[in-house]
Amino acid sequence: MKIKLFKNVIDKEAQEKLKKLLMDQSMFPWYFIKDISGTTPSAKNQGRSGLQHIFCSKGNGVNSNHFNDILPLFNFLNTNEIKILRANAFLQFPYTAYKDYDTPHYDLHTEKDYTILLYYVKSSGGDTIFFNKKNKIIKKVTPTQGTAVLFDGSYLHSAYQSKSDIRCVININIKGKYQNFIDKIVLPKT
Repeated sequence: MKIKLFKNVIDKEAQEKLKKLLMDQSMFPWYFIKDISGTTPSAKNQGRSGLQHIFCSKGNGVNSNHFNDILPLFNFLNTNEIKILRANAFLQFPYTAYKDYDTPHYDLHTEKDYTILLYYVKSSGGDTIFFNKKNKIIKKVTPTQGTAVLFDGSYLHSAYQSKSDIRCVININIKGKYQNFIDKIVLPKT
């Protein structure tokens, strides 16, 4: 299974700084999205709105004044050869009415051989779910502040809606095979 969990990928001070930037700053530029489940053909309209911030994308390059604030997340990958295809932050509000998970999806439909770094800005409900090719759940990860999940972009994935607190994640799509990154990882000393 090409899904690996890493705790404290940045030190506690950096975790708090990033959380404060995204969640305690009234000036952070979040943008409304009508349906957090996405706009891809495979995503059903599930009618759950949220907020998004795009740090960079393949087509537009860096388009956020806060791009440098997420760079410490790459240090544990221990490589200078990172090509970011897309980097977003998502903020989802508690939603008790919806009982199921979002539509399983791939982040990028036009890319092959990419890896996803999903960083949890804060601890919350709203487990991330991973599926096999037959749409069977193979792993669940509960959002824990400072934790990252590194996984092969060919895995279908989704999330439950948090029922009691805000869910905030940074989702980064990186060009390159999962194994190229997993072999070089060095976690910070705590």
